[in-house]
Amino acid sequence: MTAGRMPLAAFGIPFGLAGLAGCWLEAARLGLAPVVVGDAVLAMCVLAWLIVTTGYLRRMSGWAGLRADLLDPAGSPFAALALIVPMLVVEDGVLPGSPRAGRLLMDLFAGLTVLLAAWLAGRWVRHRVPLADFHPGYLLPPVAGCLIAATGTAEAGQRAGAEILLALGAGAWLALAPVLTVRQFARPRIPEPLLPTVAIEVAPAAVASIACFALDGGRLNPAETVLAGAGLLIALAQVRLARSYLRLRFSVATWAFTFGWAAAGTVALHWLGGLRPAGYAGYAYLVLAAVTALIGGIGLRTLAAIRHRRLLAVPAPAPSAPAPSAPSAPSRLADRAKLVQRPAAARRVQRPGRPGEDLGGPPVRHPRPPGQRTSAGPGGAGGRPAVGQEDRALPAAGQQPAHQVRRPLPPAGQPGAASGHASEPPGAIDVTGV
Repeated sequence: MTAGRMPLAAFGIPFGLAGLAGCWLEAARLGLAPVVVGDAVLAMCVLAWLIVTTGYLRRMSGWAGLRADLLDPAGSPFAALALIVPMLVVEDGVLPGSPRAGRLLMDLFAGLTVLLAAWLAGRWVRHRVPLADFHPGYLLPPVAGCLIAATGTAEAGQRAGAEILLALGAGAWLALAPVLTVRQFARPRIPEPLLPTVAIEVAPAAVASIACFALDGGRLNPAETVLAGAGLLIALAQVRLARSYLRLRFSVATWAFTFGWAAAGTVALHWLGGLRPAGYAGYAYLVLAAVTALIGGIGLRTLAAIRHRRLLAVPAPAPSAPAPSAPSAPSRLADRAKLVQRPAAARRVQRPGRPGEDLGGPPVRHPRPPGQRTSAGPGGAGGRPAVGQEDRALPAAGQQPAHQVRRPLPPAGQPGAASGHASEPPGAIDVTGV
């Protein structure tokens, strides 16, 4: 194992922590949890973002390394997380206390996110990314980025901008969803290192619901009901993949499981607070505990991997098999001697005989049906073959290849008499190989 570069997928760590902080802050808004817990998780998100950003810049290998990451079909979509995480921090941590500064920061990061999403989408269309390289992580820049920006701008009081961003995110989701469906149903399975990205499919419906809540002041409407139904269907489909997820090797890509489920938990808490069914507080605590256990468990595994220096470890390449050495000069001479000593196959024999006589080899193709004799001359007494002839039934035409056949020489003056056969004595036998 050797230490590798900081991948763009590492920004999924602060991304997941930001989702957990939003879930706890939603519970605090309902009066079910203290605000300090959400603020503490948000502080950990900021710290993780600073650590990942610093580590990535230190191991970026200059602008060439950044360009290579942005052109990578597998990892380039995760570049948007470097801008999406600050938007979530501004939305939950800056806007409530300093609206003016929060509005400026939100506009800055929202604009950068839209520009990056447009650049990546344009490149995908221009270079025609192969369908086999497509994965659910492609939903992050245009869909999740625009929808999260819509939520932040709506909370900043910019309703028109929020509606435009919501339309952009929803349109991108409707455009990419069929491509993902075809990719997963009509193509080979997504490679194991990218299989955690399938959990990102939970995020669009949840983030769109949160954006609608921000635009409508937290009220429930039919559009949010439709989004809730779509999100529930996708979440139930993810449960079916639980066994495949549990067999995966832990890596930094495992954080792809976190934000989608945290956002789904936030939507569930909002619905519970809006409907207020009997015992809703107990259900809310179950949702909060499940999301915290998922992200907390992944966080503990991450700390253990960092301690053992395995989080960014790259497996050492397996030793390649030694190339076969060229044969030495003595061995080549010995092989040539064997070829020289090997007798050549006979191509033509000459011995007396009659045209049509069977030579004892495999039967030849014959237009006549099976069961007829091969002797062309008069037979012996009682229909038995004459001396030098063989009683053998011919198989059907085409069942066995021709091996040996006697053919008479053409008389003088006919075509072929001047060929090489003219020098052969009468009755020459042409032995043709398979």
